[in-house]
Amino acid sequence: MDIKPIKNERDYEKALRRAESLWKLPEGSAESDELDVLATLIEAYEGEHYPMDLPDSEIRVKIEQGYAATHRGELIDSHQVRSRLDESKRAWLSKRPRGNPRTL
Repeated sequence: MDIKPIKNERDYEKALRRAESLWKLPEGSAESDELDVLATLIEAYEGEHYPMDLPDSEIRVKIEQGYAATHRGELIDSHQVRSRLDESKRAWLSKRPRGNPRTL
């Protein structure tokens, strides 16, 4: 296990590739310990160089309301779902090429 600090984007990419190669190894192995250390280093680097803004209060309230509604067992009206699917299907159909697919 030769782990070094992540100082730049090149080190970050290298750490990501190494972590990906270790991802499916069994827990408790030396490699899984290496993965734990890499994950901590990657998280620290991402926190400094790729910070994520918290949602503003309006968005947070909507998320919480949606979460609460699903836990209360409220379901979306199936007509609304069908209508949204129809809209997206129409949009997709309007963008695709017309004619015989074998001749396109």
